Amino acid sequence: ADADGRVTPDEARTKRADVFYMFDTDTDGTLNAEEWAGVAEHLAAEMGPGGNGQGHGMGNGPGQHIHAAMTPEFNDIDANGAITADEFTAATDKLFPLIDTDADGAVTVADFGRP
Repeated sequence: ADADGRVTPDEARTKRADVFYMFDTDTDGTLNAEEWAGVAEHLAAEMGPGGNGQGHGMGNGPGQHIHAAMTPEFNDIDANGAITADEFTAATDKLFPLIDTDADGAVTVADFGRP
């Protein structure tokens, strides 16, 4: 967010909150089955020809975790079947250590296997 080349946990939470509201098309604060279908459609488009895939040719790096974090199962913290904005944002704390591969407290291009 501050263009320093490092994504902090706070920046990741803010971005995931934005992503939640992008998919919460009925603006009720919960992602329903239809909205999750929209998430899946978006991810499928990323994986298709010309898409970014799970790391844009960088193998099975952190991109696979980012995609897995876009599922209801990953985000349903209280396991009640309804994913709220708070749950989706809080799930960032589960995701961040998976993508911060060098555990330095920030995600950089190096975490994706790039110098």
